[in-house]
Amino acid sequence: MRWLAIVASFGGLMLLGGFARTFSKPTSEFQFSVQDDAPRLADGRIDFLAKLNRSLGDGVSPEDNAVVALLDVFGMRALKGIDQETFSRELGLKQVPNVRPLFVTWKEQAETLGFSPGSPAYVQWGESIEYTCQELWTAEGFPDVDGWIEVNQQAVAQVVNASQRPRFYFPLFPPKNGPEGESNVRMLEMSLEFHEEIKEIGRVLVIRALRQLAADDIDSAIRDIQTARRLASLQTQSLTTLELLISMNLSRMALGAEIKLLQSGKLSLEQCQAYRRFLTENPLKLELPKRFVSAERFLYLDAIQTLERGEAANLNFRLKLTDLDLAVFEQRASSYDSFAQAWAEPNDRARLEQVQEMEAELNKAVNSSRDIGRMAAAFLSTKARSRMVADMLLATVAPTYSVLADIEIRQYTSRDLLEVALAMEMYRLANGKFPESLPELHPEYLREIPKDRYTDQPLAYRRIGAGYRLYSVGKNQKDDLGQTQSDSENADDWGIAIGLRTAD
Repeated sequence: MRWLAIVASFGGLMLLGGFARTFSKPTSEFQFSVQDDAPRLADGRIDFLAKLNRSLGDGVSPEDNAVVALLDVFGMRALKGIDQETFSRELGLKQVPNVRPLFVTWKEQAETLGFSPGSPAYVQWGESIEYTCQELWTAEGFPDVDGWIEVNQQAVAQVVNASQRPRFYFPLFPPKNGPEGESNVRMLEMSLEFHEEIKEIGRVLVIRALRQLAADDIDSAIRDIQTARRLASLQTQSLTTLELLISMNLSRMALGAEIKLLQSGKLSLEQCQAYRRFLTENPLKLELPKRFVSAERFLYLDAIQTLERGEAANLNFRLKLTDLDLAVFEQRASSYDSFAQAWAEPNDRARLEQVQEMEAELNKAVNSSRDIGRMAAAFLSTKARSRMVADMLLATVAPTYSVLADIEIRQYTSRDLLEVALAMEMYRLANGKFPESLPELHPEYLREIPKDRYTDQPLAYRRIGAGYRLYSVGKNQKDDLGQTQSDSENADDWGIAIGLRTAD
């Protein structure tokens, strides 16, 4: 998934594990400083998944939960390996839904079309899907893709309705049948098929929207793009990093379709105004601090108590970690609180720099664990041994925070660019041309001009011919004149281009 490999550290951990088994006396099981009412597994361990589910599912009913409606689309195959009775009960359903999938995946459609995996036809099928997800297309030009969209009309209609629900609670459960005799970190074993299906149905929505846009059916195209946006927004209510990344992927696909919509020049003033209202009513809420102090922190603590049991197969550890100081592990878990506090910094650029510094300190601690002197000290001191193992474990299960910080800035910047581009189109419709500078949009078309979140300076805007290029200078904080990494290896700009020729 996203966890870092620590192959170079593994030998040291094996030595420490062997040392603990050989020379230490058994100690009592780890007892975390959590509330007495924390849910427990049958073997006495804290059930961190159940603890997280309590928080996520608070106040959610089957009637307002989009997940319940989406199950009617994806069927029970989306719950692969999960105890469906327990899952249904957690959703507040009286019985397990007995539904067949309405949604036909692209791989299932390939099988129907007789395209065997690896064949030229199968490869071309995949390429056609990628193309139609990014460019305007017609049924005549891509009949197989059109057939796939038509097969899924009922499924998409139900997804449109499901996306109108206000809540998204997908209870987190590991697969029902894990490897026999192996202990696993339960929060690393969660079933994610449901979220993958959401990503694929989001792609169908964007593909259909681009077909509708090519046919000048603007209202239908807008409906499908906004449905993809709502699905992305709903998924941010979940707290695992993978779900967040899927949400961001959906937002990226939606933005691509929105740019095509703006490039078409077919939006009316009323449609632009309505789209801006939609964005206001559906704000982006990534809530990364909440993810760090709950889901990611729980993952770390879950890994600790699993290792204490002796093994963690899905971490590639097979150790007996006894005679360790639990207080050191819990203190290291406070890193999640520190990262959450860093996210309280309102300035995007300053926040990214803080996170990068904190991550560098974590990496420094992990790298020092490979030092022979530190390994020798670990043999002599329980605290030193505990700090060493805690650092390596944290690096193994923690996400790459600087990457998440950068992705977060890009997500909010994408919204800023879209807001400005809609205002630009409104200006063009009223004045017959785009403005010469961004301040001309204020205050009639924009209450305030967004700044580039990477530099705290105005977003870059260049009028070119009858069109324009609007962009952020990106992480390198250097204006590359609108060039992206696809244009030049060292360029880092990205944004929206409207009304330009390829040469521009």
